[in-house]
Amino acid sequence: MKKIVPVIFLALSLTSCSQMKDNSNNSNIKSNYSYEDKKDSSNVKKEDMTKEKYDDLSFIDCYKDIIDSKLPYRIDEFGEDTNQIFLNEITSDGALYFNIVDHKDFDYPLLILSKKLNGSGIYAIVQYVGSGNYRTFNDLRMGQSMVVSDYLYKDKDGNLYIFDNSMKHIIGINKVGDRLLANYIYKPGSKGYASLMVDNFDPNTGENTPKINERFPDGADVLAAMMMDPEKEEEFSDEDFDKLKDELKPIEMFDLSEEEFYKKAKEFGYDDKNKKDTTKDDNEKNQANNENLEETDQYKKLNSFISDNIDLYINENGDDYVYIGDYDNNGKLAAFVVGNSENEAEKILYFVDENMQINRVRELDYMYLNVRDKKLIKAGDDQYLSIITNNGGPKTDSFIFSVKNNQVYEPDISGKVMEFYQSDDDMFVDETNRLGEVPKGSVRKGGRDHYKYNQEERQFEKLD
Repeated sequence: MKKIVPVIFLALSLTSCSQMKDNSNNSNIKSNYSYEDKKDSSNVKKEDMTKEKYDDLSFIDCYKDIIDSKLPYRIDEFGEDTNQIFLNEITSDGALYFNIVDHKDFDYPLLILSKKLNGSGIYAIVQYVGSGNYRTFNDLRMGQSMVVSDYLYKDKDGNLYIFDNSMKHIIGINKVGDRLLANYIYKPGSKGYASLMVDNFDPNTGENTPKINERFPDGADVLAAMMMDPEKEEEFSDEDFDKLKDELKPIEMFDLSEEEFYKKAKEFGYDDKNKKDTTKDDNEKNQANNENLEETDQYKKLNSFISDNIDLYINENGDDYVYIGDYDNNGKLAAFVVGNSENEAEKILYFVDENMQINRVRELDYMYLNVRDKKLIKAGDDQYLSIITNNGGPKTDSFIFSVKNNQVYEPDISGKVMEFYQSDDDMFVDETNRLGEVPKGSVRKGGRDHYKYNQEERQFEKLD
């Protein structure tokens, strides 16, 4: 039985394979991404399908960046809010798989992604449309009545289907306009056009009756609760249903590894000479990890931008709070900055991302701010800023920040430790100051808790 949880259906945006802009705090992600267009963005297919070649292989690089979580596999837009979803954010149980398959209705092969547990899984399809742009069918995160299936299927003509394990019917996924939509249902006894289901509340009777959601007249880009349109329903015998099931062939899925990816990529004429030139990326990373970081062009450019665009908070010793670093070890610099508020008693923490977009993180309504030794914490491959706050009493709180997918990241202990700092290369300390009970009352008792860093989880774990 599938767990039913609320879901909100969002408008899917056309996504670019070029550099992304990730803005936190509900700010908009700009959609006018630039990408170097190819001279010919259409596919040229030879008659010999076993030796099929593409003269534009940009889809391979784009799909690889999605698999590596350098690009979101899906972007949803709802009103003014934009939500990017990366593969490494899919944290529930199960494993990720992929395949790249040709489709008769599209110029480029499709990237099939699945999140599978005990054989069954959720499927998403990334559709590259040329000139560095792509769109995505379905979400890999579980939602209300999300369709779960053992496989995604193809018929002899190359059309796509999925078998809904819960409803025991087959859903057709077809080209509508220039995109993939789920828009047809086959079940024993009937078949017909289908789309997302919504409850129709009758205020006179107080009853809810299902109907086709008017927001999705041509089908849906998500696999969720669907229903057949009664006015378009046709007869489809049990025998016809069983025959269709027998004709469908499952699409094989492969482990999400670099070896498997490039093995698949070679089937489309991709080889080592097509791989991206990583020299520039390596140079940027080496520059970001340079011990003389302040002398690098990246640092100077970002620091100058901060000075020009943020009203910096200066403490009584004349020090500012600008902390630039390669927080997630990707070769790109970002910064956390404390600035002044319109209210003189308040300070604001800003995050300046890798694209020099300024994001407001939170207010810092404290008398004193301290960053131990005025430097970032180096934990494994990552860097963190630990801001120790105090209002003049014995109680302190440390707030810990880093970067993940060009957005603000806080480990679980942030705000729950007192004076958190790095004691040596792989040991981290929380200077505690708690109330302790004595016969005549309570007193403050100091101590130290020690932490190790879990690189895989990006969490600081307390030692016994």
